[in-house]
Amino acid sequence: MTEILPSSVQRAPDGSYRVSDDRVLGGASLGNGSAWLVVKATGALQKVYSLKIDCDVFWSTVVTYGSSKHRVLVGLEPNERSPEERLGVPGGHVILAPVAPGSFEFYPGHQRHSFELPTRLFVCETVFVPRTGFDDPAVTYIVVDVSNEGTEVRELHVNAYTKLAGTTRKDIVASYDPALPGLVAHNESKPDWVRIVAATATPSGYQTMEHAAESYDPQNVPPLSNDTSTTGDITAALEVRLTIQPGGRQRVSFVHVFSEQGEAAARAIFDATKDVDRALEHTTAWYDKMTGPARILTPDKTINDGAYWAKVNMLRVIARYPHGIGFTNSPGSSPAVVGRDLAWFAYGCDYLDPDVSKAMLLRFAETQYESGKMPEWYSAVTGEVQDYGLNINDDTPLFILACAHHHRATGDFDFLVKIWPVICKAVDYILSQRDTHGLVVCTATGEGVYGIASWRNIIPHFTINGAVTEINSECYAALSTAAHLARDLAEAGSKGCGDLERSAATYAASAGHLREAINKHLLNPRNGMYLLNRGIDGKDRTDVTGDEVFPVMFDVAPPPVAFRIISRLNTPDFQTEGGLRTVSRRSPDYTPYRDVGLIGGVWPGLSFWYAFAAAKIYPDAMVRNLKAGYASYLRDPKIFNTIPGQFSEWFDGESLVNRGMRLSPWEPPRYLWAAVEGACGLTLHDLPKRVRVAPLMPSGWRWLGLSRLPLRGHELSYFVVRDQSKFRVFANAQLEVVGELEVFEADVTDQIERLDPDVVVLALRRGEERLVCIGSTLDVAYTYPVSLGTLIEGDRNYRVQLYNQGIGRWTDGETALGSELKNMALRIEAQSYALARLMPAE
Repeated sequence: MTEILPSSVQRAPDGSYRVSDDRVLGGASLGNGSAWLVVKATGALQKVYSLKIDCDVFWSTVVTYGSSKHRVLVGLEPNERSPEERLGVPGGHVILAPVAPGSFEFYPGHQRHSFELPTRLFVCETVFVPRTGFDDPAVTYIVVDVSNEGTEVRELHVNAYTKLAGTTRKDIVASYDPALPGLVAHNESKPDWVRIVAATATPSGYQTMEHAAESYDPQNVPPLSNDTSTTGDITAALEVRLTIQPGGRQRVSFVHVFSEQGEAAARAIFDATKDVDRALEHTTAWYDKMTGPARILTPDKTINDGAYWAKVNMLRVIARYPHGIGFTNSPGSSPAVVGRDLAWFAYGCDYLDPDVSKAMLLRFAETQYESGKMPEWYSAVTGEVQDYGLNINDDTPLFILACAHHHRATGDFDFLVKIWPVICKAVDYILSQRDTHGLVVCTATGEGVYGIASWRNIIPHFTINGAVTEINSECYAALSTAAHLARDLAEAGSKGCGDLERSAATYAASAGHLREAINKHLLNPRNGMYLLNRGIDGKDRTDVTGDEVFPVMFDVAPPPVAFRIISRLNTPDFQTEGGLRTVSRRSPDYTPYRDVGLIGGVWPGLSFWYAFAAAKIYPDAMVRNLKAGYASYLRDPKIFNTIPGQFSEWFDGESLVNRGMRLSPWEPPRYLWAAVEGACGLTLHDLPKRVRVAPLMPSGWRWLGLSRLPLRGHELSYFVVRDQSKFRVFANAQLEVVGELEVFEADVTDQIERLDPDVVVLALRRGEERLVCIGSTLDVAYTYPVSLGTLIEGDRNYRVQLYNQGIGRWTDGETALGSELKNMALRIEAQSYALARLMPAE
């Protein structure tokens, strides 16, 4: 196993992360419905990308802090000094640098950078984009708070320098408008591409310049010239002077706006969003609201945190592009909506915002070719469609599976009826691509995206064609699922969907034949596992890779084969402390740092697939991969090139250093899906009315739960405890369970105040009865305080029952007024649970 250094990241009780600013290589990536913002390791803005025009519309913004009471003295003769080295520059200043390392704090919707300047000045910079839904405009904020903890009044020059062109044409012209107050700029070649750079306090100076050496010049910095005649590839500068009394605090915010619809639109956006406090308050409230549902409750805090931040990451990348709501494969640099990524995103998004899943799937359905094939991607900006010339890959079967998952998770028959013709065409197309052995075959002969029918399609100079086990496994699942969907529609009496009984029988028979063909022709008799592929040249590729998870995940593999695969991938040459390698460390092909990590790197999404596949066979492996997959984002960011709370793309298979995107859009939804349907044991059966909870708890786990999971128009909550040899399940809905089920009417957890971050709490109501479920995430016994808040009435008597795990039954506790029970404490053993039932006393 690779040795992992201790983390420098600290987790706050509210779930945010804090790290010293000398232990990072980058800052947060934040998005809304129109813009994508990236922050540098210095705390400066790296860029702002417009989702509407597929261009960077701002590059770096640097904020500097200066003192006019200090001057730099140099040991040169007067006639040898540069202008910046001379004293007596009116209005000039010297830049102040932090006296020691500061800290970064990462929150769902914003980032804070705090540091100390000389003379006891403390600065906190808050960076964010407004987020209240999926239609927010392209606005960014840099909020500067300065506190004076010294004994003297301090004057501070706060300068902001912003590069305006980004990746647009370098033909920017700007002018100053004191009414904003700030600069208004546009491209001469695109007059409607307008930017506003403004401050919430009246600037003492402004300027446009070709270069901004003053932003890092250690010499005496002259005042801004109030001249905007410089045009082209320019930097806009604003200066605000603050006077801070001892013990006082001052604030100034810099607001950036972009609109592709002209100056009037840009000004309207600025007027509507210039209340910075309100914007941050609403952004925070939106993330709180959106991340509230689908709360994962397990004894492992890392997995719980991973599920929470998975939701945050998903919300950051969802936007309303010119061609519909969605996300792209590389936020901030690409407008491509990739079919496989969208499908897997829907699996997770069905438990976060099902309406978004529905909109994305319906939009992607519009890209279907007449043949029935689904494309590789479409451009969210232009609508362009691309398939790289492949006759088949994973996009077509995964689209069918994603539509089925959405139907099962939501029970939305209107969606199913609408999408059914698209599914039927896709199924018929899959069937048309079979060879004489009954296997689905990719006939491409190129390399990379033009010759790889696999999720690993961007390996340079590589070809995976012919009968690919991964693709055939997905096609089997798609055919089998389509048969179930046809039965669902038939049983619901849906009209206008063709002969559903015939479709169900045909698809089911075809699925069975394909499964037989896979296990006859693609199962390697030498090792009892599957071929990577049988190429169109007739040659078998016997490489054992992480792709072996697909026949397990999609129920192609017979139980002995599935066990063999999960066991093989659970060995040290595949497993790392950061997750699963794509190929064995002992393979001659192993290149851990090259080829986008697809021949030896660690892709977290593969670990999450493995976690789901392993859940029914080896639950301990499932938990280890979920935990390792998220923990890899929390190690020392400066060493591993990660951002706390962000799901990175892929890691070097040896060093476990991130070498891909610092926020990958396709990893978070797989994590949430694997946590819900793997760790928490939720199974969506073929008929939408059936939901089964059958967790296979790993060793050491005695409890788990889910809170407010969006499911079929309601929110499902349950708490499962392992009681000796059986499960006890407490839920707010009827479920199929293995063990005993108690059904309550509602989840009332929001009426309880959790006082300790090391416990999870779920409260259920049935009539006047209340059940409080508490699970510990600590590996030691501890006494936890809990405030029942408004769960019970203070002037009413209640009888308390506590569940005794040792004897497996409820025992009578206290009978007392609610006011005496509102603040209770319960002792819980290491990673164990407590159950308290409260009923009004007669």
